[in-house]
Amino acid sequence: MDKFKKKLQKLRNLKEKSFILIVLSTLIIVFVAVIFISRVGKVWGERSGGSPESGATSRIKAIYNSLVTLGLGSESAGAWGDWGAYWNRIRSAAETSANYLAQSLEEYDDYKYGGSHGTGEGGGEESSWTNTAPNVYKDNRTGLYWSNSIGSYSNSFNADHSLCDFFAANPRGNYNGSDPDCGNAINACATLSKEAVAGQGAVSGWYLPSQKQLMQAYIDGIYNNTNTDWVTTGHFWSSTERSDNSGFAWHVYLYNGLPVFDVKGTSFSVRCVHSSN
Repeated sequence: MDKFKKKLQKLRNLKEKSFILIVLSTLIIVFVAVIFISRVGKVWGERSGGSPESGATSRIKAIYNSLVTLGLGSESAGAWGDWGAYWNRIRSAAETSANYLAQSLEEYDDYKYGGSHGTGEGGGEESSWTNTAPNVYKDNRTGLYWSNSIGSYSNSFNADHSLCDFFAANPRGNYNGSDPDCGNAINACATLSKEAVAGQGAVSGWYLPSQKQLMQAYIDGIYNNTNTDWVTTGHFWSSTERSDNSGFAWHVYLYNGLPVFDVKGTSFSVRCVHSSN
C-alpha cells in the first residue's frame, strides 16, 4: 500500500512539473512573439504606399509630410518606377534639387540668340517641366504650376500693403480677388479658375507670382524646357514692389531672366502660379 502511495505521489509531482513546464514554455513563446511582432511592425511601419502604416512614428512619413508642406517632390511614378506616394515624393525631391556646380558653367543666358546659345552648356542645372493641362506647365523642382499669359493688366496695388488682403494671405492662393486695393493684375490671377492637372477639374488658388518666383522659373529653365511660343520673349508682372519707391513694381523677362521695375499703372502681361500638392 505504501509503495502504491509513493508511485501515485511521484505521478502527481510529474504532472505538476509538466504543467509548470508547459506554462513556462507558453510564456516564453508569447514573449518572443511579442518582441518579433514589435520589431517587424517597426520595419513595416517605415514602408510606404500601403498598410501597415505607423503614422507619426514613421520617419519616412515625417519626411513625406515635411516635403508636402514645403511643396517639394511629386507622388507620381518616375524613371525609377512607382514606389508609392511617400518614396516617389522623396526620390523626386532629391532628383530635382538644384545642381549649383552645373549652374556655374553657364556662359550665356537662356535666350537662344541666333539659335546657338542658351541651351545649358554645363547641363543638368535646370529643372524638368511637365505639361500637366492645356496651357499649364509644372516646374518639377519647385512643384509650382504656371499658367499661360492670361492677358495684359496694370498692377496698381496699394502702397500700404495692409490695405490689400492679398498680402495678408498665407499661402497667397487663399486670397479671393475681391479687394480693389490689390489692383488688376493681382485680382486677375486670384479670380482665375483653371485646371492645374488635366482631368481633375478647374481649381482656384492661382495668384500673381513674386519677383523671385518669376526669376526662379527662369533659373529652372521655363524658356528652354516648356515651349518658347508659350513663354514668348515678353515680360510678366510680379506682386513685388520696388523697396525704395512704392510707385513701382517689378516685372521679369522669362527668356533671359532680366528683372525690371516700372510704374504700377503700366499694363504688362500676367502669368499666374498655383501650388497643388
